[in-house]
Amino acid sequence: MKHLLRISFIALACYMASLWCFCPCVYKWDFSNLRVPETNRAFCELLRIDNLSNYVKGGGDTIRWRLLFPVIWHDLRLPPMTFLAVPFVFCALFILYSAQLVYERTKSYLWALLAGALAATSSPVIVSSGFLAYFDSALLFCIVAASFLKRNVFLWVVAALAPWIDERFIFALPVIAWIQWNLRADLSPREFFDRVLAPLWLGVVIYVIIRMVACATGVDTITGGYISHLLKDPHDPVKLLWGWWDSLRWGWLFVIASIVFSPGLKRLYALTLIPISLTVLMLSSGDYSRSMGVAFPMVLLGMVGLFNLLSRRKNLILLVLVTLLALANFITPAHHSFRAYRIDLLPLWKQWSDQEIMRGMASQRGW
Repeated sequence: MKHLLRISFIALACYMASLWCFCPCVYKWDFSNLRVPETNRAFCELLRIDNLSNYVKGGGDTIRWRLLFPVIWHDLRLPPMTFLAVPFVFCALFILYSAQLVYERTKSYLWALLAGALAATSSPVIVSSGFLAYFDSALLFCIVAASFLKRNVFLWVVAALAPWIDERFIFALPVIAWIQWNLRADLSPREFFDRVLAPLWLGVVIYVIIRMVACATGVDTITGGYISHLLKDPHDPVKLLWGWWDSLRWGWLFVIASIVFSPGLKRLYALTLIPISLTVLMLSSGDYSRSMGVAFPMVLLGMVGLFNLLSRRKNLILLVLVTLLALANFITPAHHSFRAYRIDLLPLWKQWSDQEIMRGMASQRGW
């Protein structure tokens, strides 16, 4: 119990540090302006909670099938504004879970801190803290859970629910399967299929069938748009690279470590199927940095691999370097990278000191 309290304190400290360094633009939380990405989705979601058939063209098209939380709030008649707090709660849970997973495998509060720092500064947390009603943090919580859970019934539950939070869970399945493959090396191929792959696919198959039928009958008009994005829209290679970097930043070094520490066939899988899946997701959605964030479980696996390496070699210099790289995300500039634009993320002190920003805040709040 004592260690859980300490991990919770570490997770909370990491989240507070993330909010300080990459503060949400609160002065842009204006529900009267649907063109502002910070609030356009929240406006659409609050309408859906009132009536699930409500639909706002342009602002709510991409979330029409992300029904889990709107249905819960609608059917249970929960206060609508509490809906907006859910992504923040999942930010804290995602950071806590990441730190706890690494602590379980290292028994080190330092490495738990590094895991919490990388989780807190990843794209899912920054997006869910700055853009209201963006459930990236809940999606990543499910992806990390599916990557590290061992009970097949829990795997099935997560796989069955997660696509109704965000369909990007489907594209994360190669990452999830690869993490499980590395962690469950004691299983035979048949056992791995029965205990990991079967629960995952049985969980998502209902969602996939519903979407396919809806697409074939014309009810789903969103999937065609994603395919159009993939095949027709131009994509600037420089913007793609920035989106790749902005998702995890220095966390990518730990992703690379996870691949390096994997044996031959698993390494080949990580260098082929995972990049293909992530690239298709990136190009079809247009949300570059948000899409690449689904690779975060590989960060945690890479951290465990580095801990095992350092435990054997007792290399203090390398330990210090790894620590500095993990914490460097707090001072490295962060952005939201989309196909059409790239949004700067400013620290809290800079937002308060910038007179132009303060004037914008005052005008919107009637100061």
